[in-house]
Amino acid sequence: MAQLAGHDINTIIDHITAPMDRARSISSVLHGRLQRLELTDLGRDVTWAQRTPKDAPAVAHELAAGAGRPGSRARRAESRNSPG
Repeated sequence: MAQLAGHDINTIIDHITAPMDRARSISSVLHGRLQRLELTDLGRDVTWAQRTPKDAPAVAHELAAGAGRPGSRARRAESRNSPG
């Protein structure tokens, strides 16, 4: 999501993967560091249709439009993964 929102993914990776010599859980350290970055505008309010490039094939636009409908597989996945 950070990359879709325009953040430089390489900079983020460099920041969160700084030395972890005393870490008990690498995944917890990575997660915690990423959360502390408080990245803005992660695109959570952006629809699939809005994310689809204008020059994408027509089928991509049709799928993106369907992904935003209630009950769609993408909508269910978003609700499972959304914070809160």
